Amino acid sequence: MSTVAYFRKLFSSQAATSLGAFGGSWQVQSRADISTGTQVHHELNLSSGIVSIQPESDVYVMFSAGATDANSVNNDFHYAGDGLRKHPLSIPKGLQLGDKTTPIYLHIKQITSVATKYCRIVEH
Repeated sequence: MSTVAYFRKLFSSQAATSLGAFGGSWQVQSRADISTGTQVHHELNLSSGIVSIQPESDVYVMFSAGATDANSVNNDFHYAGDGLRKHPLSIPKGLQLGDKTTPIYLHIKQITSVATKYCRIVEH
């Protein structure tokens, strides 16, 4: 099942529309491979206001203006993951420092290295 089909099945069209209305769109991204503790750097769409993640295992998450910044086990938020929980996160637009063309990146790192795990990402 494709990621788009998965999210269409997961959320009713009414729920998807109301969530998408906040950021102006509903953009299902390719799932991120977080297998064996891989560090993932995802550039967010400048028009998005919220990003929702659905990790298959526990992850550390942070935002930054740096494309390759690394997650910190001491400082970053820890989100539980079982493939069912969805975590909507507000995108911190303050990282753009007044320049609305500066990209903001979402950084995700699996906490316990487990083979073949993914994190689904939806921007809205």
